Amino acid sequence: MEQLLIDTAPQPPADSAPPADALRVIDALYGPDRDDDVPPRDVLQRRLDYCCVAFQACHYVALSRDLPALIGDAERAVHAAPDGEQGEAHALLSRVYQLVTSYLHKYAAATAIPAALAADRALAAAERSGDPVQMGAAARRVAKSLVYQQRPAAAVEFATAAARRLADGLTDRGALGLSTSG
Repeated sequence: MEQLLIDTAPQPPADSAPPADALRVIDALYGPDRDDDVPPRDVLQRRLDYCCVAFQACHYVALSRDLPALIGDAERAVHAAPDGEQGEAHALLSRVYQLVTSYLHKYAAATAIPAALAADRALAAAERSGDPVQMGAAARRVAKSLVYQQRPAAAVEFATAAARRLADGLTDRGALGLSTSG
């Protein structure tokens, strides 16, 4: 009865706070724009490739060190890209956000909300890129985020709708498209 009458918020579980390493990446999602020079796309691609390898090898300290700057640089690269290169810049930004989403999902409930934000940003960037492979890969991250939010039926519905919508474009991309569709 006492708990019903006390007007205080319940204490969150001890493991509900993200670790400091993940907080650096989360903070970068909301970071202010910088005025630095934008690295060339090939440099950004190499940095992204390094981060992907670090993720696969479970080197999360390296990711927490390198992802925050990569997020900002990839965002600025989109704004600085000439008209003919906007699609490629958006595709790279989508891949960065997809990696951020996958990284944050490793911390489960403690980072579910920022992971969902990153997944939505990945999907928006992928849609702007026009690349069905990027759209399918980003849609997979959104579906996984829905599962982490305890919404498995919504995840299935979203993934199924995305697969149907992207089917022709993914089929046209051959093995890479078909593996994304799967």
